Amino acid sequence: MVSQGGSHTVKLVNANGTDVTGGSVSVNTASQPTGQFAYASLSTPVILAANTTYYLVSQEAQYGDQWYDDSACYVTNCFAVTTIWPAWANNGEQTYYIYTNYANHSYGPVSFRYRVGTPLVTGEAFDNGLRNNFSGWVGFQFTVADQPMTVTQLGRWVASQGGSHTVKVVNANGTDVTGGSVSVSTSGQPVGRYAYANLAAPLVLSANTTYYLVSQETQYGDQWYDYAACYLTSSGTAVLNYAAYAENGSQTYYVLTNRP
Repeated sequence: MVSQGGSHTVKLVNANGTDVTGGSVSVNTASQPTGQFAYASLSTPVILAANTTYYLVSQEAQYGDQWYDDSACYVTNCFAVTTIWPAWANNGEQTYYIYTNYANHSYGPVSFRYRVGTPLVTGEAFDNGLRNNFSGWVGFQFTVADQPMTVTQLGRWVASQGGSHTVKVVNANGTDVTGGSVSVSTSGQPVGRYAYANLAAPLVLSANTTYYLVSQETQYGDQWYDYAACYLTSSGTAVLNYAAYAENGSQTYYVLTNRP
C-alpha cells in the first residue's frame, strides 16, 4: 500500500477477461500501514488451476489512492507461479493489456496469499493385511490442529483397481459434512498410491475439531488394508487419532483405540 484512504476491489480474472467466480474482495487502505500489503479474506477459498493464466488486479480511481507505475515496480514471484507481467484494463472492459517488456513488474503492486495442496497423510507403512470382506465405511478419525484446514480433494489408496468409491468427511456426531463427499475411481489408477477427486468447492474444517475420513467399501470389491496392517503419519495439520469404521446406513462410527 502506497497511500491510505480508499477501498479497492481486488480480483482474480481469467485469461479471457471474465472474473473468476468467488475471486473478488474489497480491500480497505484506511488506517493501514503504508509500505506493506493490506489483505482481505475471500468468502471461500478459490482453486486456481495448474498451468493456467490469470490476472490479479485492483480497482483504482483517478486522484484516489496512489499506486506505482509498472516501470517503477519490480516484484519477485514465488515458486507457485511463473513470469509476472504488468496488466491493466479500462473500466467496464474484459480486455486486459500486458507489457511484455517489463517482466516481473506490476502496477500497484498487488498480491495474494495461497496454500499449495499438501496431503494430510504423508507416510504409509503396510503389512500383509489386504481384505475385501466387509461392506460399509472404513477410514480413520482425526482432529484438526489449531488452524482451520482447507480441503480441496479427497483420496483413497489404490491397493487394487476396478471400482468407484464414495470418500467423505464426517462430523464427530456421525453426520456427513456438507459438501465433503466425492466419488473416487480406482479404475486405471496406479497401484500403490492415492487416487484423488476434487470437491465441488473447497471445504474448510474447523480448528481443534474432530472428524472422520472414510471410504465406501463393498464385500468382494476392491481390496483395502486392515487397520492392524496400515500405519500412517500425518503432515501435522491434523492428528490422526484412530482407525474407524461404520455399517452402511448407520451414523455410529466405531474407533479402535488400541491402534492409534
